[in-house]
Amino acid sequence: MYFIRGGIVALCVFCLVYVALSLLVGAAWRALRRDQRPLSSDAAYGFRILPVVAALVAVTVFTVPSFLRFEPHWDDEPVGTAALALATAGAAILVFGTVSALRAWMRTSRWVSFWIADSQALKLGDTVPLFQTSETAPLLAVAGLCRPKLLVSGDAGRLLDPGELAVAIRHELAHVRRRDNLKKLVLRACQFPFLRALERAWLEAAEMNADDEAVKDERSALDLAAALIKVSRLAPRVPSPELAMDLVSTPSGAVAARVQRLLAWKPRVRPNPRSLRIGMPAAFVAAVFTGFAYMWVLARVHEFTELLVR
Repeated sequence: MYFIRGGIVALCVFCLVYVALSLLVGAAWRALRRDQRPLSSDAAYGFRILPVVAALVAVTVFTVPSFLRFEPHWDDEPVGTAALALATAGAAILVFGTVSALRAWMRTSRWVSFWIADSQALKLGDTVPLFQTSETAPLLAVAGLCRPKLLVSGDAGRLLDPGELAVAIRHELAHVRRRDNLKKLVLRACQFPFLRALERAWLEAAEMNADDEAVKDERSALDLAAALIKVSRLAPRVPSPELAMDLVSTPSGAVAARVQRLLAWKPRVRPNPRSLRIGMPAAFVAAVFTGFAYMWVLARVHEFTELLVR
């Protein structure tokens, strides 16, 4: 009964933190969108996964240790109906997210296996395997998690000039370096109804980041813009699976915005490292303060969970 009670407490806290922060993030995102404030892909993604990360931290760093430290083993106090309902909802969130992520991974693996079954492996000189696929595959995409594969249709080679194809491939390899397919898997595991717009904003920003990493000069910017225009006229020929990044996986309006950015391309300014120099000492001070106050925080968390399960 002791460990069952602890599991119920952990699920209750997870559900409360996850749902409350998801609603707050959704409201904050709507406010940012009204103000038309752009977010980088890292900021948008961090903002999106904040609820699930905070919920897991609240459970593993505070709730479970406080329960083990302060909850007596002989206490057989019954658990209230509200706590059981919250725990059931928390378990449902975890199970639904896990099943959703597994289904996306299995569907992607099945499609990629089908596409490369009759493909031709090519030498790219990179760690990512390149396959020239048939017409049943997307024109140009990178798919997979642990061992991502670059899929280039034979039609892409005929449609794009050598310079356009080269910069398009660099764009897809940028997705591999940034592990965008893995980020998609995490999003599948923590879906929430009011955060779809934030996920679309992250995807659009991720495509622009990959554009920036692929482009080296004005010529390659024009080549990538031309590739986007050509590919967007044919897409969607074949829908990409969930855990894949297509060259034009975003809506037509977002593709047009990417083309406009590329046509107005300028050399990027390197970020100022001052924020890192300031952030590291601040994080150290916060960690030290948290360490000194940790037992006090655990006691307060236990008092809260005692009220929660009654």
